[in-house]
Amino acid sequence: MVPSIDVPAATEAPLTRRTVASRPALTATAMRLGAAVAVTTKDAGSVTSYPLNAPSSASTISVRRTGRPASSGPEASTLGWASAAGASATSAVAQAPRRAAARLLHRTLTTLGVLLALLTAGAGTASAHTVGGTGSSNFHTVLGALSPATPGVSATVIEDGNRIQLTNTTATDLVVLGYDGEPFLRVGPAGTFHNKLSASYYYNIDRFGGTPVPTYADDKAAPVWVRDSMSDVARFHDHNTHYMSTDLPPLVRAAPGQPHLVSEWTVPMTYGGRSLAITGQLRWVPGPSPLPWYALALLTGLGAAALALTRRWGRLLAAATVAVIAADVVHSVGIAASSAGGLGVQLSTFVTGNAVEAVAWVVGLVGAYLLSRSRIAGFFVTGTAGAVLASVGGLGDVGVLRHSAAPFAWPLDLERALTAVTIGTGLGLVVAAVLGVRRHDAVTAPRAGARSPVAARA
Repeated sequence: MVPSIDVPAATEAPLTRRTVASRPALTATAMRLGAAVAVTTKDAGSVTSYPLNAPSSASTISVRRTGRPASSGPEASTLGWASAAGASATSAVAQAPRRAAARLLHRTLTTLGVLLALLTAGAGTASAHTVGGTGSSNFHTVLGALSPATPGVSATVIEDGNRIQLTNTTATDLVVLGYDGEPFLRVGPAGTFHNKLSASYYYNIDRFGGTPVPTYADDKAAPVWVRDSMSDVARFHDHNTHYMSTDLPPLVRAAPGQPHLVSEWTVPMTYGGRSLAITGQLRWVPGPSPLPWYALALLTGLGAAALALTRRWGRLLAAATVAVIAADVVHSVGIAASSAGGLGVQLSTFVTGNAVEAVAWVVGLVGAYLLSRSRIAGFFVTGTAGAVLASVGGLGDVGVLRHSAAPFAWPLDLERALTAVTIGTGLGLVVAAVLGVRRHDAVTAPRAGARSPVAARA
């Protein structure tokens, strides 16, 4: 049976688009059916059929003029279905293409989000939360003293033990000796230089000594100095100042919960014909319990997921997305700020170390805007951003929750809190996306045999 809409008769004006616009119920019903409603007959009881947009066996809608002329009394408009089953079928036919397209979009966005999170998790974590290859650990590099003390010459350990910084403001060159006693580095009034024939120079390029030593390197030959900068400050890596093995020292394995002196180290130098040395120690310092930070991550995750079930889910989830982006940005700034070498080096460290996360920040802000407008697509966009931030920005630095040292410019408890919030809220946005879409589909899905929300009249 063809679904019908009953409209009142009019003596002067036909039922035009303007007339339809004045009747919200009629407009809503016509839009649902995909019909173009415009009546040109004026006689009560006349019936005109119009085609529907969606091809179907029931591809027409019947518009019947009913009632008395408008001049004879007030109009009484009735909207209804001639058959509840026919109405439900026609509505489903009209909405099917839209629902199929929405499901395709949702699945596409979900797939892209999962792929992006998986591809970036491994690629981004290695560099995002390290400085010069140094991440969180329980090893502490402690500088002893410059012996003998020399006015104008100073040394310090930087970047959580990754490098040593030497400053020489005097008129005499300070030469650092390599592992075989050869001249390796020189700093003085003319700037900083390295000896291109020193094998130690190439060993020290990489934190784990992976740079090949060229065949022309010769520790016994006279040094060939190559200028690095005009500065009187030299920064260099020395493998003696950090632990290189992947296995823990035996004394640490025996009692990991206790502090230990792992080794003592010395960096020999010459200054104006006399010997100098930098001394220090490598220590094991147990980290804190990670349980409070795991609890913080769990609470923030549950809180973010629960926002999808609230009335104001759009704005609240948008705020949560902006919050997790802000936490990750502050976290990344703190890591980059621990790099030595000035603002330019720190900016370079921030940009190169956060390429993946920067994309997630932009994607997350777009998703937050969509959610603030109550757009369902915002769930998928923020869910993707949350997955990337949780995996790269949070889980990539999860070790700091249980370690006592990490490259970070501010207190480590702040870094631990930012890491926990990023993990929890990021994963919470993923769960919120699932809950939000399921809730939306449950609300909008048609029920078989259900009558139209508009009251039907025979």
